[in-house]
Amino acid sequence: MRYVLALGHDLTCHFGMTTREALLQQVNDEHREYPQYAGYWNEWGLGEVTFDLRTKAGRAFRRGDVVLLSPERHTVQGMPFRTAYSARTQLNTSIPASHVRAL
Repeated sequence: MRYVLALGHDLTCHFGMTTREALLQQVNDEHREYPQYAGYWNEWGLGEVTFDLRTKAGRAFRRGDVVLLSPERHTVQGMPFRTAYSARTQLNTSIPASHVRAL
């Protein structure tokens, strides 16, 4: 089951799971064949993307998407970034910190 959540949808998902639990299940299912990723996203929280973002892999995020968001921040050439998991591309993607907010 693959889906992308956006704010405005009920934040309690199928079978009584929270949004975070549903996203964790989705990402773990998508990467099941790669054992090095087992539990990789367990400490990540939820975030909301505030801008549409494209990458070389295509449209990664739409404004309003609810994503798994790394608790760590990093800078690139002095600009703050956060890492978010894109359910659209099935990749971790560094995005400007100003383009995502923690939930």
